[in-house]
Amino acid sequence: MINGIIVKVFLFGLFFTFIQLPKYANCLTDSTNSTNNKRAFSLRGIANASFTSGSTQFESSKNSISFENLIDCNYFISNSKFRKQLIFKSSVGFFKNADSIWIKTADSWRVIGRYIENQQHKINYTYSIIVNSQYLDTYKYKMFKGELKQEWKGNFFNPGYIILSYGLTKSFWEYCLITFSFANVKVYTKPRTVQPTNDQENFALTKYSKIYSEYGLSISTFIEKYITENVFFENTLLFYSNGINREKVQLDCSNGLSIRLYKFINIRVANNISYNPFNSYRVLYETRVCLGFILDYKNGKFNQYDLKMLLTK
Repeated sequence: MINGIIVKVFLFGLFFTFIQLPKYANCLTDSTNSTNNKRAFSLRGIANASFTSGSTQFESSKNSISFENLIDCNYFISNSKFRKQLIFKSSVGFFKNADSIWIKTADSWRVIGRYIENQQHKINYTYSIIVNSQYLDTYKYKMFKGELKQEWKGNFFNPGYIILSYGLTKSFWEYCLITFSFANVKVYTKPRTVQPTNDQENFALTKYSKIYSEYGLSISTFIEKYITENVFFENTLLFYSNGINREKVQLDCSNGLSIRLYKFINIRVANNISYNPFNSYRVLYETRVCLGFILDYKNGKFNQYDLKMLLTK
């Protein structure tokens, strides 16, 4: 109990200290005049039904029909001296099998904050924070003596991670970027019920989770681009490593291609590739084809239309 309180206080202090860095950087670069700041805000919400085919940590193959909700929110503020970027991505989905049990198929959220210095250069120094976890409890289902049993496997921020990093960023296509971070501090949690693939020293223990910390480097991308007026491509990548072997690397790569068919109707093909050696040495993949409802707000327009035009056109 005491260890859990100490860890929470430590992480809060670390987070508070880190987010103050851009404030002092602003003072050093004399960016108090906000009249030249360029701001952009976008919000995309998609509700869809999907067919899923892939593999998971516990199953060699998985096929299901599911319902899912996705939220993608981006906020940017920039001028010639700096850029601040805040990204929020979220997905929650379920499917209902033949015996009427609701099973979670998607549950994740990610917050990314970046402060990029001196926009006049092609490659710029960058401070970043990435926070990733899930909303709801996770269960593994299995048959035991003819009955379906559920085994608890995690809850909010268990598992989850925080990465604080410092590195270099290359920007392109206005708001897209690639970041190479050569100094990373990663703090992450795992449920105590999950057995790791290798022995690792715990940073701390709580009642339900083990907490670890490590130092390494990472590569991340953020790409969102309208290929045509109705075709949208997105990519996010996080590659993290603190060694050169299969136990020291981690990968999470997501790609999506969305095609707006008519106003609010959207078809989306999404692919996710992940590798986490803590749980398994297998590379996990998932491909989804989704047809659903989309609401895309950007630059004061909904689905690239003014609100009045959207309702009448």
